Amino acid sequence: MKNTALRLLLVCCATPVPTLALSQTPQGAAAPRAPGADATTATVESLRQQLAAQQAINEQLQMRVKALEGQLAAGKKGGGSPLIGLDADAAKPPVEAQAANSAMEEALVTKGLVLLPSGTFRLTPSVTWFHDGQGDDHYESIAYGLGLEAGLPWGMAAALYLPYIQRDYPLGRADGTGDISISLGKRLTQETASRPSLVARLAYTHDNGSAPFAPVPIGDGLRSLTLSLSAVKRSEPVALYGTLSYGYAWSRTATYWDGAGYQTGRLTPADRFGLTLGVTLAATPTISLDAGLSFDFPGGDEVEPLGGDAYHTAVATAGYINLGADFTLGKNLFLNLSAAAGVTDDANDFIFSISLPYRFW
Repeated sequence: MKNTALRLLLVCCATPVPTLALSQTPQGAAAPRAPGADATTATVESLRQQLAAQQAINEQLQMRVKALEGQLAAGKKGGGSPLIGLDADAAKPPVEAQAANSAMEEALVTKGLVLLPSGTFRLTPSVTWFHDGQGDDHYESIAYGLGLEAGLPWGMAAALYLPYIQRDYPLGRADGTGDISISLGKRLTQETASRPSLVARLAYTHDNGSAPFAPVPIGDGLRSLTLSLSAVKRSEPVALYGTLSYGYAWSRTATYWDGAGYQTGRLTPADRFGLTLGVTLAATPTISLDAGLSFDFPGGDEVEPLGGDAYHTAVATAGYINLGADFTLGKNLFLNLSAAAGVTDDANDFIFSISLPYRFW
């Protein structure tokens, strides 16, 4: 029994014990890469390239700053502008790019001082009441108008106005279609922080009035052209504006009422000039107030009756004090109220107007 146990012990001691195999990296051999090591290396290389590119840009900017500092120093020594040929307003957005839905903007459009943007339309029904005189010697007119405006490319806009007129004069009453007018406006300069905008407009009035030479006339009975130039300069919250106009009408032969009866003769209208100055205040984004002066200077027309001597009518001057208010009722709907009081003998005593412009596109 003891011999058997001794033999088993000798066998166990003679059996080799297995060992854990550990990988060893031979000297001089490359170490194996961990997963994702290639991607990390590529990212680092990309960042290095971006950093080098940014450093090159910084060097160029530093050179540019030094050049501008040199120009500034030279300008101070010479007393001139350090940045010759650069427009200080060039990088500033146009003042006209402000919200087109403001009451002030709408007020300027109503006066023809600012044109509608291209592709925008504006429909404006209006009622205007004219009053002059007192008692039995009074003259009253009501003009129902419908205007349509369209913004065109190239800084232009077109407008059409259709009136219907009712008159109450000492000699009687009458009503009918008034003279149709069309106009084309062109923006000459864009308003900037230092310069006003300029708008030129050419308007044509047709002689389609239903009874232009009757005792109670409806329409002027003359074809005419009016050329105007308007300027606007805004400085929040106000806008200053002015308009100069010149009007020319074609002569014609007509049968007209001269106060005592009908005569036939040649009518040659005189040229007429106009001047308007005013200021608009943006009380709030949805309310604007307006005040101004306007003058109309029609010359003396020449009248040459058939078989009689020619004569000239009196030269007139019609001056008004103008007040107005504009309200934004909705996104594209506005309300315009205006009143004018005559300050010269040739002007109407009062003029009141209400209009409801609506924009669409």
